[in-house]
Amino acid sequence: MSRLALFLPLLAAPAWLLYSSVGSQTAAAPAEIAIDCADPQLGCRAGALQLRFAEPPSGMKPFRVDIASPTQPVLQLEMADMAMAPVRYRATAAGNGQWHARLSLPLCSTTSRRWLLTIETDGKRYALPFVA
Repeated sequence: MSRLALFLPLLAAPAWLLYSSVGSQTAAAPAEIAIDCADPQLGCRAGALQLRFAEPPSGMKPFRVDIASPTQPVLQLEMADMAMAPVRYRATAAGNGQWHARLSLPLCSTTSRRWLLTIETDGKRYALPFVA
C-alpha cells in the first residue's frame, strides 16, 4: 500500500470537520409570534403589525389582505391540516407603512377549511390561523 493511501484519511478529516461546522451554521428562523384574532375582517394586531382581510377568504377566489408594517411583508399561505407546498406572496406598498397583498386559497380535495397565514416583516415572523 502506498504512503499516500495511508495519509489520505488524515488529510480528509480536517476538510470534513470544516465542512460540517460551516454547514451547520445556518441562520435560525425567527420564532413565530401567534396572532390571536377572532375575526381577521375586523382587524388584528400583534406588536407593530396590524392586518385586516378586506373580504372573506374562500377557495379559488382572490382576497386582499391590508397590512400596516414598518417593512415590506412577505406572506406565506398553507393548509393547517395537510402537508402541501406553501404559497408565498410579497406585499406591495400603498404608502405610509401600509401594504396590500392579494391571496388565493388553493383548491383542495379535503374538507378541511383551516389555513395558516405566516407574515415575515421587520425581522419577525407572525402566524395567523384562520378558517375559510
